[in-house]
Amino acid sequence: MMSNPTVVRRGLLARAGFLLTACLLAALPVAGATFAPPQVVTDGALKYQLSRTASHLAEFDASGSLHLVYWAGGQATNPSNPSFVFYRRWALGGWGTQVLADESSSGPVRLGGRHPSLALLPGGRVLLVWQDHRHCTASGNYIDNIEIYGEVRPAGNTAPQADIRLTTSAAPHSGDNGYAPKVTVTTGGEIHLAWYDFTADPTVSDIYVGRWTDGGPVPAAPSGATRATDASQRGGSPAFTVPDLAVDATGTRHLAWVGGTLAGGNLYYGAIPPDATTASVTLVAAGAADFFDPPHIAVSPGGDVWIAAGDETVTGGEDVRLWRLRAGHTAFDPPVTVAAHPARQFAPDIKPAADGRLHLAWIDERSGRHVYYGLFDPAASALVEERRVTQTAGNYERPALAIDPQGRVHLVFEDNRSALSGDIVHAAPEGSASARDGWNLYE
Repeated sequence: MMSNPTVVRRGLLARAGFLLTACLLAALPVAGATFAPPQVVTDGALKYQLSRTASHLAEFDASGSLHLVYWAGGQATNPSNPSFVFYRRWALGGWGTQVLADESSSGPVRLGGRHPSLALLPGGRVLLVWQDHRHCTASGNYIDNIEIYGEVRPAGNTAPQADIRLTTSAAPHSGDNGYAPKVTVTTGGEIHLAWYDFTADPTVSDIYVGRWTDGGPVPAAPSGATRATDASQRGGSPAFTVPDLAVDATGTRHLAWVGGTLAGGNLYYGAIPPDATTASVTLVAAGAADFFDPPHIAVSPGGDVWIAAGDETVTGGEDVRLWRLRAGHTAFDPPVTVAAHPARQFAPDIKPAADGRLHLAWIDERSGRHVYYGLFDPAASALVEERRVTQTAGNYERPALAIDPQGRVHLVFEDNRSALSGDIVHAAPEGSASARDGWNLYE
């Protein structure tokens, strides 16, 4: 289905090759990344997790503070096993106090939110969104009316904030649920939201979007959710799930999502122009996507659309691949393999750099399970840098990239130890004042 390009720098390189690569990178505007030993952010008391699609979770503001949102919970949300959405902020002195964001309860009983997303609003405010179970009922197994909620945190404020209900659906069935929202904000302050929703059909979800202008300290809820895809136009199958979202300079919304709720679903792309309400739907790769590690989408400064995913069609495991839709084109280029190995590589995140190259992070199992970072050059169609971020193998999941105001790369990811225990981990650039005294998990 795809041809593999030559990948620069696999494994350990000879010193001469390393020095040559370092010299080449020094001449380019974006430097490669080196990382300090990863630091555990959470306390291990709960099963802390990142969202299913590990994007729009960690963002730097202009002052250099990193804002992070994550959640804790198990396989289901109910009064016996509630979920929690947490917010935290990092500066050079380290991580601040963990803040409970959602106020999700049914009367006196806590239920909770899951799969949050984050965006920075003008004025240093932080917008958090999540799927919320507070309107669900015991008779519906607490999954009969999941709505999208959010809150706005004023700049520097860690006090509890009032939750904002962002969707109000009232389907006449018990599958009235919206899941896994993604939020982003344009430079002009316009807020865009995407999620998947069973409002129209309790068995087949579609992609929904919302768009509204930030009109004050607390943005008003969007006037109504827009159904961006229609199951009837694809014969009622498959369900469209776990979208990721990017918005370009023209205001066009670009989405990537999965067909179905298992590994091996189709990889889809859709675009919604500023004056439109529905998405064009393009099948990018049959059988390539994974509901449990969904595709990520990004738009480069030049307007190219990039989708990154672990390709499930690879025999014996996944390879990390990129699909590129050049600005002004209507069809994707043939996919490029950026991490090929007999062992599995999967769950990539992607961030375009100012010079058109791409920062990548992924999970790699070539020598035990580790988190890897790479810098991809589209001109060479290959990685020009690759390095292992974690020092010892572990059950790591869902790496997410964040770029600070100096262009340095940070990573957050899950350490998924068991069904009941997990932590969020932060890998900062080497030399930054991020590690706390006494930290020794990876030593």
